[in-house]
Amino acid sequence: MRYQESVWIIALPFLSFSCAFQYDKPGDPLPKRSSSFASGSLSFSEVNEKVFLRSCVGCHKQASGRSPQLTQFEDIKRVLGDIDRDVFQRQSMPKNGTLTSLQLDMLRAWIDDGAPEMASVSASPPSIPPSTGPVTWSRVKKEIVDVSCASCHYAKNPEGLTDQTDLGVFRELLPQTIYRIFSEKELPMPPLPSKMGDDQKRLLMEWVIYGQQI
Repeated sequence: MRYQESVWIIALPFLSFSCAFQYDKPGDPLPKRSSSFASGSLSFSEVNEKVFLRSCVGCHKQASGRSPQLTQFEDIKRVLGDIDRDVFQRQSMPKNGTLTSLQLDMLRAWIDDGAPEMASVSASPPSIPPSTGPVTWSRVKKEIVDVSCASCHYAKNPEGLTDQTDLGVFRELLPQTIYRIFSEKELPMPPLPSKMGDDQKRLLMEWVIYGQQI
């Protein structure tokens, strides 16, 4: 049985109950910080998959017309100092969202290594342990909504999109949201080329299965 079908079989009974970067002057990268990632262990493809595709390209892509575009290694490398400043010093990006501690740690380590395209050593990043026990809305909002949804779906957004940061709205649209995350190919959520990680999908389904606790 396919994964998507398994998710729906498990989830449906429970469901029935229920930005532009700011550039003023060129800035030097911030001082190096401690990280749980070994020096040289991160490649662009890994950082791109876990950071930029999840939390940045929903806005910073060609179709949006927003600058800078963060879909290619060369584009990201060119504005790396601004990314460093806006994420770590100003904390102004991502707009209307946030990065998880793991994403911040990964991005910090990659930038400190000089933002290489290829990893220079073979090492695995810290794995995210499976969730245990009930999952609350505050965790779902922090690790899923704020990371992968809130950059577009926030209160009074100019495009009239639903406010997914609101628990009531999120619950009301949960069946459609789950379908678009797990099954929809043409109009998935979050929109391509963004991606939602397996850890985020697992957390969402645990929240549903455990009764959507607040």
